[in-house]
Amino acid sequence: MRMLLENATRMALELDHPAYDCLYLESAIRRGCRMVTADERLIRKLRQSPQFSHRDKAILLGDIVR
Repeated sequence: MRMLLENATRMALELDHPAYDCLYLESAIRRGCRMVTADERLIRKLRQSPQFSHRDKAILLGDIVR
């Protein structure tokens, strides 16, 4: 649990995004699956972050509903 929290906090700082969203994303990464979110801001930040290697681990809810 400690490593999960540390990684999510690091991610939150790197992306300048709330840590609770990053906890869900880190959990998805650890499970080897993708996180579905309606948070367009998070998706945009992931896509714009050149150093973030897990940008494909989150998908926008609207992209799978269409």
